[in-house]
Amino acid sequence: MVIIDRRYIESEWKGTGSILGVDYWGQAQEKIYRLLKDDGIESEKLDGKYRVMTEDAETLSMISSKLL
Repeated sequence: MVIIDRRYIESEWKGTGSILGVDYWGQAQEKIYRLLKDDGIESEKLDGKYRVMTEDAETLSMISSKLL
């Protein structure tokens, strides 16, 4: 799953399968990194973006709430 700015999408993405994690990047990526780290969620830095690998629905929900 990739979290991106919905303003630039004209249609909704429809995928199949389970979510393995979240990639995030942009102006607020360092702030989001710190917020997630404060909640005990570790992110890995890869090529200028961050990645959180998890299949846990509760963790994904927490990440989504920080990103939105």
